[in-house]
Amino acid sequence: MCIRLIVVTLSSYVRPFCYYNAEYQSAVLHDVGVFRQLHQYRRQAREVTARFKPVKAWLATAAMPPPEDADRLTRYQTTLEKQLSRYVGELLQLQPTLPPG
Repeated sequence: MCIRLIVVTLSSYVRPFCYYNAEYQSAVLHDVGVFRQLHQYRRQAREVTARFKPVKAWLATAAMPPPEDADRLTRYQTTLEKQLSRYVGELLQLQPTLPPG
C-alpha cells in the first residue's frame, strides 16, 4: 500500500511513499545527503561571517587616517575646492571676451 507523502526536495517533487520501494528509499537517502550538505554550507557560512565581523571593524579603523591628519586633509580639500571654484568662475567670465577659434 502506498501513501502520498510530501518530501521537500530541491526540485519540489512529490514522491509516492512506500516502505519497501528501494527506489524511493534511495531517493530519500539522496535527499538526506543533500540536506546534510546544505546544513554544512550553512554552518560554514556562519563561521565565515563570525570571523569576518572583527576583521570588518579592523578594516574600518585601518582605512581611516588619524583624526589630526583627517582634519588637515579636509582643510586641504576645502582650500582646493575653493580655488577650483574661483578659477572656473574666472574662466566663465573671460570666455565671452576671447576671440573665436
